Amino acid sequence: MDLFEYFTHLCRELGAHLNGEGFSEKKLLHPRKATQQNGICARIDFEGFKIMLSYIEQGRAAYVPQTIWVSVSIDACPGIPFSLYDILAFIQPQNFNCYTYTYVDSLELMKSCIDDLSGILQETTTSLKELLKDGISKNKLIASQKDNINHYFGDNILESGEMLGGSADKIIAMMLENFYEAEIEAAVVGTQSYFYNGDTKKALKKLQKAKHRTLYQDNLLKHISNGGQPQKKTTAVKQASSKEGYARHGGSLKDCLKLVLLSILLEIPLTAVFTLFYAFASHMLYKDSIFTFGFEESWWPIPFFCFMLALAIASLITRKKERKKKTDGKTVHAPRESEITKGFFKYFTIIAETLAIIGCLSSAFSIVPFYEDHFCYPEGDFPLSQHECRYEAIEYAAIVEGYYADKTFIEEEYIVLHTISGKTIDLYNSTWNSCDELRKNENFFKEKDIEIKHFKTFDEYEKNK
Repeated sequence: MDLFEYFTHLCRELGAHLNGEGFSEKKLLHPRKATQQNGICARIDFEGFKIMLSYIEQGRAAYVPQTIWVSVSIDACPGIPFSLYDILAFIQPQNFNCYTYTYVDSLELMKSCIDDLSGILQETTTSLKELLKDGISKNKLIASQKDNINHYFGDNILESGEMLGGSADKIIAMMLENFYEAEIEAAVVGTQSYFYNGDTKKALKKLQKAKHRTLYQDNLLKHISNGGQPQKKTTAVKQASSKEGYARHGGSLKDCLKLVLLSILLEIPLTAVFTLFYAFASHMLYKDSIFTFGFEESWWPIPFFCFMLALAIASLITRKKERKKKTDGKTVHAPRESEITKGFFKYFTIIAETLAIIGCLSSAFSIVPFYEDHFCYPEGDFPLSQHECRYEAIEYAAIVEGYYADKTFIEEEYIVLHTISGKTIDLYNSTWNSCDELRKNENFFKEKDIEIKHFKTFDEYEKNK
């Protein structure tokens, strides 16, 4: 039995326990894929109202999946959505317990959540029946929710308290759906969720800044302002919290450390492969050169980009492994991934692969090759092209044993080539320790009538360049 079927079964039992007068179920479809089931809604009918329990596998808040949400429909105004919290604002204004459950990913946890709801729904149905018998109280409840909706949109979208007819009816229905989703988000990731998770300071700050507040949230704001604290969580609420659920699905510190370790292990062979690619690319690009500067030093970006690629691959392996384990175990059920999540990991991997290749190529293009009648040099930290310069354009080569970068002294030799036209070609970024290579090939430069000058300090170079 999957979670959808089990949810329907539990809700049917709950309806019988609450003495409901009717029961029905409806599939919830994915907002972008009309053929894909995204949840299930069970409706329990009572005299004058209906209670809907929804199990939403992937809601608008994509990072809080598998949510159980309770809403109410009043027969006197069937188009107006009420959350359980909206009803509690009238019948139990001092009740600020959490009745929203996320990451409900197992049959056992789902039963615990429905059992947890059983008590409050028993009280709610009894109180709501009495409230709706009183015409004044019923009208106050309906009018309050209409005010909530109109205030949320900043306009009177409900004319004279009635739904507009004709083509505008669909537009208003979409707007009401937006209001319904906003109430869910407030409970699972928004203002209310901070209070349920014990962060009263953040909840107070968010409620005070909120442009729109429901009656329930107004009551909650007063409660927190008067020093009110969240009541003790039930076992079901603890297990069905975002924090616990995220940890179960690979988001704990331990899982993060495993991911980093796997990435490091994968980086080693990846770096070896891409370094070989770098060596091959360098060989093919400069096979006709007499000698080169910077081959050993220019490969430094490769490990960095390889780690990004390793992290992407490790994420794919971990997610696939976790989902297979959860599917095979039939104890914890992983939700179907949203298109946003799939797209993120897909494009992250593609980008990491592209950057790794670009890193290798930029490293190869950072090498300075010397040919019989000219040499080539890169410009920029990550070049993908080289500039050609003939030897007769060079006046002299300077080896400076001290370098300043942003007023910071770097104890590293570097090479500057001075052209006859007055232009300087700084080979520091690409050659680092290639001064030794220049000394080894000093006779080559003499043959090309290029003088090599040595400077002990940066100041000495600046005065005599």
